[in-house]
Amino acid sequence: LTALAPRGERMRRAIVWLTAVAITGSYWYFRNLIAVGNPLPSQRVSLGPLRLPFVPIQTSAVIHYVFDGSAWRQYLLPGLRDSFGPVWWGLLVIAGTGFILGVLRGPDRVARMVSLVAVAIFIAFLFSPQVLTFAGGPPIFFGINVRYVASALILGGICLAIASTTFGRRSVFALSGTYLSILVATQFDRSIWRGGAAPLARPIEDSVPRWWGVMIGIAVCVTAVAVLIGPFAHSDHTPRRYRGLLILGVVATLIAGYAGDTYYMDHRYADASLIPRIYLWARDVRGARIAVVGTNIQYPLFGKDSSNYVQYLAARHADKTSSRISGCVAWKRAINSGRYGYVLATSPGPIVPPQGPPELAWTRSDPAAQLLLSEPASWVGVQSQSVATAWLFRIVGSMKAPICMKAAKASRRPAPP
Repeated sequence: LTALAPRGERMRRAIVWLTAVAITGSYWYFRNLIAVGNPLPSQRVSLGPLRLPFVPIQTSAVIHYVFDGSAWRQYLLPGLRDSFGPVWWGLLVIAGTGFILGVLRGPDRVARMVSLVAVAIFIAFLFSPQVLTFAGGPPIFFGINVRYVASALILGGICLAIASTTFGRRSVFALSGTYLSILVATQFDRSIWRGGAAPLARPIEDSVPRWWGVMIGIAVCVTAVAVLIGPFAHSDHTPRRYRGLLILGVVATLIAGYAGDTYYMDHRYADASLIPRIYLWARDVRGARIAVVGTNIQYPLFGKDSSNYVQYLAARHADKTSSRISGCVAWKRAINSGRYGYVLATSPGPIVPPQGPPELAWTRSDPAAQLLLSEPASWVGVQSQSVATAWLFRIVGSMKAPICMKAAKASRRPAPP
């Protein structure tokens, strides 16, 4: 809209738009800049001699798997099915048609600009670096990250609806029926409500949130039909008696959204995969300080009310990078100085043998560490003969550095004949 504004308005609208974006979308970038020194910590950012510190993360792009038949069969197609429902292909057809007709048959410059923005978002999704895999393997996280293309699909559907008005009233009705059919097929599909593509989300097992979603969808469809056949279709001004109905619909949607959000917050991570017993334990823990090593999937550890302090324990360097703590003494000092009450150690991942990391031995050797739970990690979508394992310790009191020396001396003694 800034680009389409009259010349005298462009600067003012650009300032308003950039201010709104900075306020609503910059929190995490500023947080990263302060904490790490780089708003995009996983990317090399440099300008002349200025080079910001970065933490390399293995990333990949969807475009890398477009011609990989095995990836399509095992991950891409199932990911689309789980994320968008049984008629995911219909959503892609609608969005693609909307892209084309929006550009070619858009009734005005605004509609054509929106279509171009939708196309740009879709292309960016294909080429943007994402965490889709472990160490260059198959795209096991595609089903989770496909949400990044949702805005492009929504805009594509809007562009198609706008472009359909140029073909006459029958086209609008036909498209509305198509949208309604897709909505019904999606709302009543069990995989959508199970949350099958998100291994950290709790499956929705009871009927309350499901029927809330269905009722909202029906209300939207009824409103759309009323707009097409009622006074809205024959007047440029909304009749006064319909404004109250519109306000009521907005209020009902806000109430339903609040109810859904409350349900999610009360039930999230209740049966998350990966390390379900440890995640279930963390849900009811409040105000705990938890040190983690070996896994970066930390969200469920913050607890139901997000009151836990969770920190990946590593050695921080002056250039804002980090590395593994190098020895037993340094490890125990870090736990003591951080006043951690719990330590979660996992073997590095599903592709490696299941023996624990050195931090596990350093922790387990100390009498201040009490093993609470241990379990194998069920890594979704990864087929491997070995699995990762997780160990959760409670730390009672201070850990003793001299014990490290005794363990090291014992390990250097010759084995008895």
